[in-house]
Amino acid sequence: MSAAGTRVLKHCTVPHTMGICENCPLGEYALKNGLATCRQCAQCRRDEVMVKPCYGGTNTECHCKEGYYCEATSCEACWRCTERCPEGKHILQPCNATANTLCGVSSTGVHSSLWSLMLLVVIPITGNLLGL
Repeated sequence: MSAAGTRVLKHCTVPHTMGICENCPLGEYALKNGLATCRQCAQCRRDEVMVKPCYGGTNTECHCKEGYYCEATSCEACWRCTERCPEGKHILQPCNATANTLCGVSSTGVHSSLWSLMLLVVIPITGNLLGL
């Protein structure tokens, strides 16, 4: 079995002995296996950026460019992020490489509004009780 980043050049001829392996050529990679070939490195698409280059035992890792996302594990295309939420909703989570913008009614906004309303009711009552 060849190590990651190498391919078998010559298989062993005597059982329980080592064959001969060589490094994968530039632009190719291989996982730990017993194959005589390496795989072609992936190229990032125009809507992606490279996060990790192809080297030896790992393929190129690409993510969507800023302002784009893809929810699938094996991404076929990146989609443009939603920039604004519909009226009455706020951004709960900004868009990132793996998820679109999440819009909704923030719980802090609801609590803030309720707190303000309570203060408007409680202060006058307290003031009346204290004779203010």
